[in-house]
Amino acid sequence: MIGQRAIRERGVSSMGLGGARWSLSSARDDEQSVRLIRHAVAQGISLIDTARAYTTSDRSAHNEELIARALRGLGSARDDVMVATKGGHYRRGADFPVDGSPAALRRDCAASAAALGVERLDLYFLHHPDPAVPIEESVGALDELRAEGRVRYVGVSNVTPLLYARASAVARVDAVENEFSPLAAADLRFAASLAQEGVAYLAYSPLGGGRRRTATIPRDFELIAAARGVSTEQIALAWEWAVSPGIIPIIGAGRTATLDDCIDAADVVLSERELAQLTLSVG
Repeated sequence: MIGQRAIRERGVSSMGLGGARWSLSSARDDEQSVRLIRHAVAQGISLIDTARAYTTSDRSAHNEELIARALRGLGSARDDVMVATKGGHYRRGADFPVDGSPAALRRDCAASAAALGVERLDLYFLHHPDPAVPIEESVGALDELRAEGRVRYVGVSNVTPLLYARASAVARVDAVENEFSPLAAADLRFAASLAQEGVAYLAYSPLGGGRRRTATIPRDFELIAAARGVSTEQIALAWEWAVSPGIIPIIGAGRTATLDDCIDAADVVLSERELAQLTLSVG
């Protein structure tokens, strides 16, 4: 059974569902994606992650519109789902530029709200820091949107601890979303420190993502998975939940079988010895 985490006072599932592949993949199947989203909600997932940049080359908001369509008609279950989206990064043909200016973030916020069919965004991230715009200005704009009631929670994505510190000096940051997995564990201390501050850490590519094309998950994850009779992916997720109480893995899935395997990871509880062994192996 999927556990619970929190983004400030809002409870969410301990696992989120990421939508990037539903729009960026060349083998796109909108009907299958809609079924997958509805299946995820039925299984207890209450956090869905998207972005303005997650779209097709000929549409401006394919992913957000797809999620809105999937959630439409769910009745009271829709109220339990938090949708996180991101601005300041967009698609232009085959390119993905960044624009973290306050004006661009305001436009993106309005466009995302329209695409999702809501008046206020649940959780809104600066998708990528813009080298041409101080992060203080970008996050300050998000804070203004929150004060105006257009955004409930503010987040920053793809940030270093230093950039996070600069952002949080000008506004309350409710969540950070960075890459984190056994293949990309540099944020281990950062995630732990955020948890102490009450800031959620959304981990994208929690199973390695594209890194698994050129690297393999540490052998200890495979050995413990074999001994437990579960998948290596389940051990990876169990480890991520165990190393910090603030980590929320964001799963990218195209099939219900893949998603269900990840959901079953919630039943895997690592021993202290296993946790220590796995943590040492990623160092």
